[in-house]
Amino acid sequence: MAEPEGIVARFRPDSADRIRDAVIGGTGRNGERLEILLHFRRDPSSEDWREAEGVYTLERGPGGEVQGLVAYLVDVSERHLAQRAADERRFLLESIFHASPDTIVVRDISGQVVLGSSPLADVIGTTDTVREDFAPDALTPDALAPDADRAVLEQLIARCV
Repeated sequence: MAEPEGIVARFRPDSADRIRDAVIGGTGRNGERLEILLHFRRDPSSEDWREAEGVYTLERGPGGEVQGLVAYLVDVSERHLAQRAADERRFLLESIFHASPDTIVVRDISGQVVLGSSPLADVIGTTDTVREDFAPDALTPDALAPDADRAVLEQLIARCV
């Protein structure tokens, strides 16, 4: 590169420091592949920071000096933005799910319990709402409902299935 500093100027200072530490600081050995999450901007005058996964391979001489560098960057901004939005939606839905006063059971296509609401955990006497804590026999109409309510519960389960 004729002007490597022009490229470094596009990286956020903490990202530029990570690249320098890996290349100049000698944290990477000869031929070792380094993967670093970096923040950059396409235009040095812009304040629009994006995210890139950088993969670097260093070629070092016998004395450890850098003789060559192979690198590629993949802009992962949209993927990370979509992941953060999905995480926020999942957190919101789980919050609503667990705040509901109703007893809710989510099963997968094979009938295994994937998730149970907090009231369900109270009904079957557990503190967690994850799959491992819901034994299949604990979620049968016999275990969940008194005799008087069992027929209604069985009809509700049949309708849901």
